[in-house]
Amino acid sequence: MSSQLQSHPLAIAILLNSYKSPHIHTIRDSYTRTLHSVDPTLSLTFFYPADHPFTPLPDPSLFDLIIIGGGNADPRKTHPWILRVHAFILETIATYPLKKMVGICWGHQTISLLFGAEIVDMATPEANGCSPVKPSGSSNITVVPSAVSTPAASPRW
Repeated sequence: MSSQLQSHPLAIAILLNSYKSPHIHTIRDSYTRTLHSVDPTLSLTFFYPADHPFTPLPDPSLFDLIIIGGGNADPRKTHPWILRVHAFILETIATYPLKKMVGICWGHQTISLLFGAEIVDMATPEANGCSPVKPSGSSNITVVPSAVSTPAASPRW
């Protein structure tokens, strides 16, 4: 089995889904610092669907990975920009079934919701919280046990 070397830097599309956040530049810079610390040659392109609802979303054929990032809105809402992101995710999965897509925070909630998961409010909202996942048996998502410690075992910084 031969291995192919990547002939170009990996291209990553990142959707930042925060509506009118004063921290959007800090969030973008955090993604840039973190991803470039792994590979400084990565090509990162940012999209802001909440704040720029008429700007095109990424063309999936141009990217190796699509990150659906965090946001400050409820992914269950029906704001036009949220529905547009929902449609983008579903169309990307249907048209490019092998395309790599990662959801972070709002993004993972959104992807889960689109695959039939029930998104519920935490009794006491907290950043960096974890809740158990209960597969419903109604989707084709495989739940893989995580090596990440749960909040109860995690140190509080």
